[in-house]
Parts: sequence; C-alpha cells; structure tokens
Amino acid sequence: MNSISLCISTYNRVDDLTRLISSALMQVPKVPIIVYDDASSDATAEIVRMQFPTVRVVAGKNNVGLIAARNICIREASTPFVIILDDDAFFTSPKTVQQTLDDFSSERIGAVAVPFTENGVLMQGETAGPSIGLARSFIGAAHAVRRDAVLACGGLRESYGFYCEESDLAIRFLAAGLVVRHGSADPVTHCPNADRKPLLRRQLRWRSEFRFKYCHTPALLLIPVLGSHLALLVFRCSQFGGLAATLKLGYSTWRDVIKSRHERKGVGFRTYFLWRRLAESPRLTLGDIDDVPAVRRALEGSDSFAVQ
Repeated sequence: MNSISLCISTYNRVDDLTRLISSALMQVPKVPIIVYDDASSDATAEIVRMQFPTVRVVAGKNNVGLIAARNICIREASTPFVIILDDDAFFTSPKTVQQTLDDFSSERIGAVAVPFTENGVLMQGETAGPSIGLARSFIGAAHAVRRDAVLACGGLRESYGFYCEESDLAIRFLAAGLVVRHGSADPVTHCPNADRKPLLRRQLRWRSEFRFKYCHTPALLLIPVLGSHLALLVFRCSQFGGLAATLKLGYSTWRDVIKSRHERKGVGFRTYFLWRRLAESPRLTLGDIDDVPAVRRALEGSDSFAVQ
C-alpha cells in the first residue's frame, strides 16, 4: 500500500506537465499520481489520459485558481502523505519521493520543504547533515504535507489568491504543535515561466503579507504590525507602481481583508515569537524543540486547535 502520492494542479501547461509526469513515472518505488486540470483550454486532460493511462486525472469545469486546485488535489488523495509540485517542475532523481517520505521521521513534522533548484541555485531544503533543520514555512513549488493535518485545519486558505498561503498553513501547524522541516531529498528542478510580471507579483505579495499579518498577529501587536506594513508600502511606493497605484493597492487590500475578517484568529504570543525565531540563524532543529524548555512550552501551549 502506498503511503505518499504526487499531486499536480495544472492550467494550460501541457508540455511542462508531461515532462513532470514522465519524470514522476521513474520514481522508485512507484508513486500514485493525481492531476487536477483547472479547466485548461489546451486539451490537457485528454492528452494526459491518452499518454499516461495510469495517471488519475480530475478535470475541473471552472477555473478555481492555484490554491483551490491544490486543496482539491489533497482531498482527492487517499495516502497519509502528499507531495506537491508545480507543473513546471520535474524530478531529476528516481529517489526523491521516497526520500521525502522518509523525511516525515517524526509525528511532529506537518510539512516538508522539498529541496528544489532554480537556475542552478538551491532554493530550499538541506541535502547534507544529520540534524532535522526546521523552516518557518515552505515554497509551494515543491513541498509535502501530512494530509490529515491539512484537512484537520481546513486546508489551504483560498482567500489569499496568490502568495502566503504556505505561511498561513505553516503557522496554523505551529500553533497546533506541528513543524515544517527542510527536506533532505535529492532536489527537483523548477523552471518558472520567464514572464514573471514583477510589478504585479510585488503587489500580490504585499497584499497577501498584509492579510497574513492581519489573520495571525496577536491582538496587542496588531496595530503596530499592520501600521509598519502600510508605512513600508508608502515608503517604497515607486516599487509598487507609483503613489496612485500604491494608495489604490492599500485601500483595496484593507477592503478585502475587512470583508473576510472572520478569518482572523491571532495566535498566542508563544507561537508568534517562536514563528519569528524560526526565521533566524542558526536554524532551530527538531532537537532544539525537544531540548529547550521555553521552545517546548511554546508548542505545548494549546493556544489554537489541536490536529489529531
């Protein structure tokens, strides 16, 4: 019986997708593959079914976006663990999936930041060393999750649209006593689209970071944290399309956040400061979590829901 499956959400990238599937079929041992076609217009579902009859294809009738598509993939899987890759990534080693499964070496690990490279640069993960290095979050292009833990906390939060849904899940995991670790598997390769639209991406990232801070910052710190984020936007307005575009971005972001204010559930101070510490160097390890009393209490403090 398989313990891990590969889930891929895709939209109008059939050539990239077939490259990924071809590399995934070389994994040892074999891994179940689920593809969610997010209403592509390039006959993705038909091509995959014809070329790869062993792959399970779920074809969406309407385009729901990347985050919702990943939630569908996770729900469709039946294995305890799920590895998720962007459709423009691919495996370069037949061992990566099994190595990633092995990285879930403790019940306290909720997600693994799977190592991947872009333009020859390692973007996340640790491919050497015996310690289990902890990460604050993971990059969505390559990661793996404990499926029941994701479902227990309601899945990825789709209101983000783009960016920060990974951090949102990671801090909810942390509040529940689960951690994200840097993976030790052989890296996959990620080949992002050359047209990255940097201005739009900066705007989307700022918007999602504001939402994240609104949702999770403890109440006593909320005003200064959000105020500093807004001040940074104005100070760097030239990076966001000028003053007029910056003001419009700030207004629209605040309006959208208020509409979804029911999502706010600030974490406790212990979780918040542990979250901040996870971004510092040297990295915390799983051993640190177990050995340092103050850090251990941060995870044992039930200031959020518990993942069963």
